[in-house]
Amino acid sequence: VMSAAKDLRGIAQSIAFVVGAYLAGHVLAPIRSALERDAGINAFQWAHAALHLRAAAALAEIERLEADSKFLRSLCTALFQLLPIFLRSSAPHRVGWTRKVRCA
Repeated sequence: VMSAAKDLRGIAQSIAFVVGAYLAGHVLAPIRSALERDAGINAFQWAHAALHLRAAAALAEIERLEADSKFLRSLCTALFQLLPIFLRSSAPHRVGWTRKVRCA
């Protein structure tokens, strides 16, 4: 029972870390973009503005693909951070895969 509570606490801490990192990224992103605005316009921003003026349908498709990419990147990051918890909770000694070996 104690190890199950410890596992749940570890899972809760990891989930809290992932959510906190995600929220911190959203807080810091506007600050970063404000700092980058002072650097001038880059090629990506220029292409984005050109699509906005000339082909709104193409821009909508590109923005959808960007959103999908951001979601996949966030999902992979979260799963990678949760991987140690899943590996630890399915360790062979907890599942009963180990055997006692007798020395003759």
